[in-house]
Amino acid sequence: MEEQFKQQYDSLFYNFNCLKDEALYIINNTLLKSLIKLNKIDSRIKTFDSLLEKAERKEVKNSILEIRDIVGIRLVCLFLSDIATIKDIIHREFIVLEEDDKINGNVKYEFGYMSLHYIVKIKDSYTGPRYDGIKDIVFEVQIRTMAMDAWANISHYLDYKTEKDVPEELKRDFYALSGLFYVADKHFEMFYKSRESNIEQIEESIGQKKNYHQSINIDTLTAYLHTKMEYRERSTSSAISELVNELISVGYEKLDQLDEVLDKTYNVFLLYEKERPPHTEKGGKFAEVGVVRVSLEIADENFYQIRNEGSDGSSISKYREMLN
Repeated sequence: MEEQFKQQYDSLFYNFNCLKDEALYIINNTLLKSLIKLNKIDSRIKTFDSLLEKAERKEVKNSILEIRDIVGIRLVCLFLSDIATIKDIIHREFIVLEEDDKINGNVKYEFGYMSLHYIVKIKDSYTGPRYDGIKDIVFEVQIRTMAMDAWANISHYLDYKTEKDVPEELKRDFYALSGLFYVADKHFEMFYKSRESNIEQIEESIGQKKNYHQSINIDTLTAYLHTKMEYRERSTSSAISELVNELISVGYEKLDQLDEVLDKTYNVFLLYEKERPPHTEKGGKFAEVGVVRVSLEIADENFYQIRNEGSDGSSISKYREMLN
């Protein structure tokens, strides 16, 4: 049997690899459109030794394709609410043959093993030579959060695959630790929802009431920039985060301080942008963060030195004179 399975494994390995790559492409492409941010995507093809061990345990007699998770994809998302969205994607993009919900099941102690497991295959609508060798091979997709994944990895490292594996004298601590990860997952979700609600309130306050008497942080500055520069290209969260640190380091603590400078430098900035358009931005226009940085470099020597340490400012002296 081992020799027969090895021949099958070797002859199908190319197909397994093609299936893995195709599944990853479909999932990544769909997730990109859904704007879901994943912590990571893991993929693997079972080694022959692992496959043989499972075949013996499951008493597989005829074909290694009776093992349904030779190819595996694991999606690790950030928040519990992401799971429902990813679940819909799996149902929409693949033929689902089996679903095993280890998240909302009846077993309460199994947080360490929580995840959503699917056995799926490529849809019949995918046709042509590219799919002929992979369409009939089923594979596994797992979905879990970062907290679930962390605890599962720890449990796996300890070789505790089921409750019965845990020594009696360690069970209390094991369940307590498991519970901490469960609580963390819930609180990550609560914090995420609270932040989303807070951002909505900030955007409403800034957009409708022009309330700029707020402290500068990534949420208030993001809402301010989106409102103040509605028709500009939006900057990334990481760029806005860097700008927050730059602003605070030179004493800009409130949005109204920043707003005053941007209004004062507006016409000079437009001339700067016309004469020295950025090459990396779309359409020769600065994105939100670029507008702020150029404006402050013109109006504020301290800010200029943070961005251009040691420079004499000759490149913008013309615009400073115009502003003055």
